[in-house]
Amino acid sequence: MADDGRNPRPEDWGALNQLPEEPPQQIIAPRRRYTIPPTGSPASNLIPADMGVDVPIKANRSYTGLLFMVLILAGAGGLYYVMTKDAESDRVRGNPNIQIAAPSLQAMGQVPDDIKAPPPPTKALLRLESEPPGATVIVNGNLVPDKTPTAVQTIAEQPVHVAMSLAGHVPAEQDLQIAGGEGMAKLTLTPGEPETASLTVTSDPEKALVTLAGEVIGETPVELPKVVALHPISLRIRKEGFYDHTVLATLTAGQAARIGVRLAPDIGERKNATISIETNPLVANIDSMGPDGKPKREGTTGMRPVEIFGRMGFYLNLVAKAPGHGDAQVALDIKDPYYTLVLRLPPPVIEYGTLSLEGPKDLTVYLDSEELDPLPLKARQVKAGEHDVVVVDAATRAKVNTKIAVGKDQSVTRKIVRKSDGTLAVE
Repeated sequence: MADDGRNPRPEDWGALNQLPEEPPQQIIAPRRRYTIPPTGSPASNLIPADMGVDVPIKANRSYTGLLFMVLILAGAGGLYYVMTKDAESDRVRGNPNIQIAAPSLQAMGQVPDDIKAPPPPTKALLRLESEPPGATVIVNGNLVPDKTPTAVQTIAEQPVHVAMSLAGHVPAEQDLQIAGGEGMAKLTLTPGEPETASLTVTSDPEKALVTLAGEVIGETPVELPKVVALHPISLRIRKEGFYDHTVLATLTAGQAARIGVRLAPDIGERKNATISIETNPLVANIDSMGPDGKPKREGTTGMRPVEIFGRMGFYLNLVAKAPGHGDAQVALDIKDPYYTLVLRLPPPVIEYGTLSLEGPKDLTVYLDSEELDPLPLKARQVKAGEHDVVVVDAATRAKVNTKIAVGKDQSVTRKIVRKSDGTLAVE
């Protein structure tokens, strides 16, 4: 059979065995085929129509793990700093750049030892006597433990207010000032029954013991149908586990009063006291008087009392003022950790005089815009002061305006005349 070259010869097998081996083929991952944009789009101008583009597939790199690791390291570093920081505070070190919030410390009754306190005020001995003896005494807002005759220590060179009361007698009060180391207050109590008011006393928490003038009257809430009015009364509310709360109140005769206090938990000895001030009427300005006699505005009473702070063993002189009322003043020796002061501002004293007007009987009189009877006006009681008087002739519409001043307990007479031209005049 003829050799056509398709059948291998023995020498061909040897040549084939001597050929070098081909390296193993690498399997290439499939590539994403980029689709050519439609003809006419901006991208289609950049790629030939007959050309496909192979776009390699690459995985997106994530930094979440790295960020999480950074946060863990930062937190660990902060915790290490806090745990290794010296626990001694700047206040204990005496850092002069640290300002201590005094009201917050005062509210807790704790004043740091490194705050320099003013020197304590000079004390004086006040002897107390009454006629008859055996009276209950309140000196500068504090109930004296013993009946008269007795003595108590108070602040020298400052106003002192003494109030004495005795059953079957009208209470009496006295203001004085002790110039030296000792003073005397002696009051005479007149037989009689004082004016009274009703009083309800509540506390939070309830079931607190209430004493009035040192006598136990019950547990809160307690109602007292008859309490001395127009003169100071002293209440003390106490409950185990809480600070005692002293109430100094002056009630208005014939009115129903209500006093509520919130007792503070006893957390130890206090270096200052909290004083809450309420007034009747409700809105009044509260001033504290400094040693130089200059007032300092502490606040204005309203739906909430004015709250101030005072150092234990010191003194406060407070004045309450409201338009149309007399001032109420209270002197307080700060001996207890909590006080509530209920101040009664006396109504204004109204003084009167009388006014008489003479003249024709057909003239009408207006006094301070109030229409009165036609003339003559005989001895009409009016408030002391200046008054606007208008006299009108209704027939001719003639009138005269004038101001007439009337003093306390004074009788004033004026005459209205009609002149020839029909006008009116005051003589």
